[in-house]
Amino acid sequence: MFPLFESIRIENGKICLTEFHQKRMDKTFDKFYKKENPWELKQIFSQIKVPLNGLYKMKFNYSEKKYKIEFKKYLLKKIAKIKCYEINDFTYTFKLSDRTKIEYFYTKKLDCQDILMIKNGYLTDTSYCNIILFDGFSWFTPEKPLLKGVQREKLLVSKTISKTKIKLNEINDFKQFKLINAMIRFEDYLPQNVSNIIF
Repeated sequence: MFPLFESIRIENGKICLTEFHQKRMDKTFDKFYKKENPWELKQIFSQIKVPLNGLYKMKFNYSEKKYKIEFKKYLLKKIAKIKCYEINDFTYTFKLSDRTKIEYFYTKKLDCQDILMIKNGYLTDTSYCNIILFDGFSWFTPEKPLLKGVQREKLLVSKTISKTKIKLNEINDFKQFKLINAMIRFEDYLPQNVSNIIF
């Protein structure tokens, strides 16, 4: 099994957010292997055929010595309710293939569609997404997510969202939320009411 991966959106043949994926991979490679990342995504992608019609997820699995690319048709799924779940000192700073602990946390969602992981009283991420919240004027995202997602980074760079610390007991200071990741853009879903975040 490859220890690391990136999930990359392909829409009608267009590969999205390549530069953000490259940046995250470079940091990950430096951390794990203490060397420069040999995988230049733009160069690799210029040599492969991608699906030209519809929405696909490209899974770029990689290690120090090799990589493997997989394509899968992707269907957007609406998440209506999320269940808060305390994760204590769990970390997921890098996009690891081993998601065993997160998958265990996910089983605690009860009748909701996902979990919202709470760390030391602060909001982090759901099992697959970063969360952003709207206070009536602006959109915010937790300052310290478990994983710095590429869609989150794009929205921060464009100043569409801002970072802030958000305590669990401050959720009701906000009105709405959205979930985002490499496959789910800001504009893909209408916002949900924060009453759909279940304590």
